[in-house]
Amino acid sequence: MAWVSWIWDVHFWVQIVPKFESSECRYFAKYPLAMIRIFHLDDHRIFQSGVKTAVQKYINDVEVKNAPDNQTALEYLRNCLERNELPDIIITDYNHPNGNGLEFINEYRKLETDFNVRIPILMITMIGYTTLIQEYISDGLLDYYLNKTASEHRILSAVHSLLCLSDGYHENMK
Repeated sequence: MAWVSWIWDVHFWVQIVPKFESSECRYFAKYPLAMIRIFHLDDHRIFQSGVKTAVQKYINDVEVKNAPDNQTALEYLRNCLERNELPDIIITDYNHPNGNGLEFINEYRKLETDFNVRIPILMITMIGYTTLIQEYISDGLLDYYLNKTASEHRILSAVHSLLCLSDGYHENMK
């Protein structure tokens, strides 16, 4: 049995395998050689770099694209949707130029509706878990929340969990 870690997932406990073993996630079993695409919206380059480095330690073929603000992010993602080159997950901060993470989520979810897709979104931010963030999770607009003080292991576990969700979203939307 694989070594497992338990993390708190806003509403309930979920079992996560930290080393991204293919037998534990349909995504990796179904697409073992597929490139993983992650889109990261954050204006802090050091944090962007840290997330990218951590993810690359555990996933061999991963592409992490970054944007510093809502406008740049939405333009890039619209282009991805038009080309059908979707990211597998989106990571966003709360505070950044030209709006905030919740405004970004609202605008992006509207774009998704136009293209009939659904990509999981992880918010990693320094702001505390607020009632508004809880509402976004309850309403299905936001899939996961972590504070930026979370450990590398916890962030990677959340990424793994959302990659598993991503496969289900893509299958359900086709």
